Amino acid sequence: MITPFLKAKGSAAPAATPSPPAPDSPKAVAELTTPSGLETEMRELGSANFLFYDGEHLFVHADRRRFETEDGLTEPREPGLKIRSFGENNRGDRWHTRGASIEEISAPLHLFASVPLDSEGWSPLPRGTAMLLKDGEIVSQCMS
Repeated sequence: MITPFLKAKGSAAPAATPSPPAPDSPKAVAELTTPSGLETEMRELGSANFLFYDGEHLFVHADRRRFETEDGLTEPREPGLKIRSFGENNRGDRWHTRGASIEEISAPLHLFASVPLDSEGWSPLPRGTAMLLKDGEIVSQCMS
């Protein structure tokens, strides 16, 4: 929750706001992954795929994207983002593709991209998918 703090000259100080919940509390997870309307409003303005990292949590929102074809760009359509996940069975493995590599996978690990970076293991994220990750693990996932 972001609470703006503005004080005009000569005005009283704003009332104290309650402390935010602990980052890993069920309430914090619910606040971060419950549709707030922002995602819906952003989708009305155009495609709204985004990744946001606050230093502790990664918030992912998937929408739509334009695709390149021989005839030019398409209208926005799903999927906007794809995910590739590596689990315990991949711990210690190396992953390499043109332009990107991971020397040693420390599971769990999830990669997000608008187009698959290689030919294996990528799954589309449906429009409206919101995910919260911490330390490589998906803490919560919902649809907005």
